[in-house]
Amino acid sequence: MVNSSNFSTFSAAEAPQVIAHLKTLYHLAVSEREAERQQVAVYLNDTAVQTLSALHIHFARLGITSDGQLRRELDLALPLLADMITGLTQLARALRPLELDSFGLHEALQMAVESGSQAGLAVRYEGHSVPNLPSVVATALYRLALAAVLSRHSDSQSSEGRLQLHATPDGVCLIMQNNGAASGPTPEIWGQIIHFEQLNGRITHHFNPGIGTTITAVWPWPDAASQNPPGCNPVQNEPG
Repeated sequence: MVNSSNFSTFSAAEAPQVIAHLKTLYHLAVSEREAERQQVAVYLNDTAVQTLSALHIHFARLGITSDGQLRRELDLALPLLADMITGLTQLARALRPLELDSFGLHEALQMAVESGSQAGLAVRYEGHSVPNLPSVVATALYRLALAAVLSRHSDSQSSEGRLQLHATPDGVCLIMQNNGAASGPTPEIWGQIIHFEQLNGRITHHFNPGIGTTITAVWPWPDAASQNPPGCNPVQNEPG
């Protein structure tokens, strides 16, 4: 039997502080996980894939040998090596897309939508490059977009999705929409929302069962005077 006295209790007045502490801990956990994902992705791209590609080139050159048995072995081995290179490249992209670090959020979202289109996902994207956006914020917005639109659509919860990325002198705004029938945010979306808010971002969301979902993420520039960037038109929070 579990002894309830082993669990600490807190008053209603302490609840906000406890919740804030839990959100901070979750934010730190997400940040650490993202750093680990980036480290693994860099290793796969810069070391593993490059080494295997060099081996593939080397073995392919051996194919000119007059040894028939060796050529047959190479004919069997080279496709397997090529498949491994492709698989590791895809794994690295799933962990963290190169475009996010090399070019920025706009390009990473473009590539994600294009990859989704090739898989039959009907997601529209409108946006432009956002210079000087901190990497941690770009990553948070990218993960939020994946959870809110691309992932939900790939799970057949919606047939259409839309992403809009806007930058103004006051801040950056990402609007995510889909026509899924979900009655509220998934745990993954809630987690990304908590993480984004810990970065001084603001989230407004509208969940309409049977109609669709709209999530607006706003990150103000640190020196911006306005607290509501124009052009975002964030919707009001409503319970799911």
